[in-house]
Amino acid sequence: MGSRKGGRQYAADVAVYAPLAGRLYESIPGPAGGAEVQTAYLAQTLAGLGFRVAHIVSGTDVVPHRNGVRVVQLPRSYYNRGVARRRAIFASLRDADAAVYIQRSAGFETGTVGLFAQATGRRFVFSTSSKGDLLLDRRLSRQSSTSLDEWPTRLQYLIGLHIANAVVVQTYEQRVLAQQRRGVEPRVIRSFCAPVKTLGKKREAFLWIGGLLDLKDPLAYVELARRVPEVAFWMIGGDRGPRWAELAARVRAIAGEVPNLHLLPRLGREEILSLYHRAVAIVNTSWVEGFPNTFLEAWARGRPVLSLRVDPDGVIERNALGAVAHGSLDKMEAATRELWHARDSIDPAPLQRYVARFHDPNVIGTEWAALIQELR
Repeated sequence: MGSRKGGRQYAADVAVYAPLAGRLYESIPGPAGGAEVQTAYLAQTLAGLGFRVAHIVSGTDVVPHRNGVRVVQLPRSYYNRGVARRRAIFASLRDADAAVYIQRSAGFETGTVGLFAQATGRRFVFSTSSKGDLLLDRRLSRQSSTSLDEWPTRLQYLIGLHIANAVVVQTYEQRVLAQQRRGVEPRVIRSFCAPVKTLGKKREAFLWIGGLLDLKDPLAYVELARRVPEVAFWMIGGDRGPRWAELAARVRAIAGEVPNLHLLPRLGREEILSLYHRAVAIVNTSWVEGFPNTFLEAWARGRPVLSLRVDPDGVIERNALGAVAHGSLDKMEAATRELWHARDSIDPAPLQRYVARFHDPNVIGTEWAALIQELR
């Protein structure tokens, strides 16, 4: 599928910029965040639809191609600061040579990619990964280590947001925030999730997956396990650097005093996905999310979600996809016991039907393809 604008033939129809997605393109794919997983879904689904796609990532052991996607590796100077980093980004954007650039998650790179696209006559799409991208609440930004609480980052992000040719959000709740808080008119395109045919039968424990930082509130999960000693809890918590070292150490210390809570070692992506098949439910304790990948991956495998606070667009309660505690640990405790006792009678079919109807890559890929065709 060729891409031409004003007589210019581009090497790619679409370039997806997502540095942290590099782990998904290693020879043996490693774990990655939900936003990065979604960019890989996007790149590979568009490639499957006939688009020429480049995925710009960082890393040292990435393959040059995967599933029809050309992988563009950011140069080592990307890991520096200031001008050197921006030159590295510009070099990779030029290397990708796309008609349309897509960048996901609010940050200074929103402005960098957007300005490159504008200056070179390309089209630019910004895609949200969280409500926080639109709220721009400084306290939440500090909790999530996005640096959006610092004015230079906020300014660069807002420049990119407002020069974008299109803004894509995950939920209708985010659409309202984009309209009311940021003055932009976005398009709602839901997150991807591939269908799963073979399901696990044994439901052994509740499962929490996330970074050990304030925004994810891991201590709430530890407290939940302490409150329900007759139930098994598994926890996969990723370290998020020196800023959160004290919190990570505290989680591990307190968890060590809760005998029914098991902290699992770092696992590869396929190993993590295999745990879903053995879970009773996936637990979320975050203060703010976009549309968590863990929700989709759980439902695709017939596992409900138990959420302390987050229910994007109210889908959990409206579609009976689990339970929402509305911030109450007492309600969370009661829901945990109820799900544990009913674990052998949970019907996976309605959960899988929801994913198939609203998140199947064939459905979501068609919506992204339509947007790209409009922009080219």
